[in-house]
Amino acid sequence: MVLRDGSLMVAGGLLLGVPMAIQGRSIAGALIRDLSVPSLAPIAAGSAAIVIVVMLACYLPARRAARIDPMEALRHE
Repeated sequence: MVLRDGSLMVAGGLLLGVPMAIQGRSIAGALIRDLSVPSLAPIAAGSAAIVIVVMLACYLPARRAARIDPMEALRHE
């Protein structure tokens, strides 16, 4: 459940962010003379890094929470 929520958030961010980054790249190339517009590799690498960080940030607490016995957690409350 935690991984699904995290992946939905990162997917939404990437769906909005990647097209904006591509458009911003072409706008920056048009505004600044002698600016070479690089390939899509930096955008893809940044997106992959974000996905990896989000999945680790979601997986580690979810794994820790899964180790706890539900009855023990309820008794502690």
